[in-house]
Amino acid sequence: MSRTIGISLVTLAVGLAVGALMIWLLGPFGAVDPRIVEGQTTAVSADGEGINIAIEGKETTEAYVIAGAVWQENGLPWQDSLPTCIQPGRTGQAVRLGVVEVAATDEAPGRTVVVWVKCAS
Repeated sequence: MSRTIGISLVTLAVGLAVGALMIWLLGPFGAVDPRIVEGQTTAVSADGEGINIAIEGKETTEAYVIAGAVWQENGLPWQDSLPTCIQPGRTGQAVRLGVVEVAATDEAPGRTVVVWVKCAS
């Protein structure tokens, strides 16, 4: 009986070690590294929830919905309200966005989601 318990404990310990190694190698399940987009605002929606930015190094302007993203200005604490550093009617604000691409499913279309915004002064 004690030999069976000893084998079970060894099997459990090996299983935990293998599981920990897999999590360490693969990272957290579902984790996604955001794509970084940098540029300057060229337009801000009247409600402050959407922006157009001129992308650095490109001749294009891209539109993003920033509502729901966390934001930070000049290294201050992260905020979860609408960014006050991006204001309607103000352009030329230097921003850095963390965006992820959400794949379409049978249930819903995919889209680009802004997960964080950093404003520079």
